[in-house]
Amino acid sequence: MTMSVTIVMVEDDEGHARLITKNLQRAGVRNEIKAFADGTSALDFLLGADRTGAVNAGRPMLILPDLNL
Repeated sequence: MTMSVTIVMVEDDEGHARLITKNLQRAGVRNEIKAFADGTSALDFLLGADRTGAVNAGRPMLILPDLNL
């Protein structure tokens, strides 16, 4: 059994986010992509409401940060 990896993308430019998503899909990447416009909302997702990170513990993720954000 293989475990699915969630891709967490932080990109403030909506056009860039769509382009990245489309190119990943064209490349055959079928992973779930969670897109966030800022680091705070990405951290909210990663850490959860209780801010412990327990909600995503053990869930493999790849984080694609916006380097110019």
